[in-house]
Amino acid sequence: MDITEDMVIRAREYEDLLQMFGQGSIPDPDDEREVTFRVFSLDQATIIAELYAAIPHAFELRHVDFNLPGPGGGEPGRPAVHGRTPTNKERAKAKYWRDKMTAEGVGDVRDLPRAGKLTDEEVAMINESYQRAIAAE
Repeated sequence: MDITEDMVIRAREYEDLLQMFGQGSIPDPDDEREVTFRVFSLDQATIIAELYAAIPHAFELRHVDFNLPGPGGGEPGRPAVHGRTPTNKERAKAKYWRDKMTAEGVGDVRDLPRAGKLTDEEVAMINESYQRAIAAE
């Protein structure tokens, strides 16, 4: 039997929740007290509601937004520089030139010796990535 990611999540997350909630008043159909379960995700709430759907209790799933900051950082993946994602070779070349720019204290790669060998696209890419790097510091 192949173990899937869903099986692991169910075993590690949902089963613990179900066991914990099962220790309360839910197993007793005559208990009319209101019970509130607070979970971290809609998936968790749905699993619990589905499991206990056969019992005579009524369930209300309600989402409460706490306006917490989520994962940030913009779009996933490497950032686009000069309109596209640089290759590993281009990134290595840009880092080489950014390090030189930092050492020499210049803000434009064209102010460095031997920068005349760079194409216009490389100059734009290096300068943009340099500005992004110093802004992140």
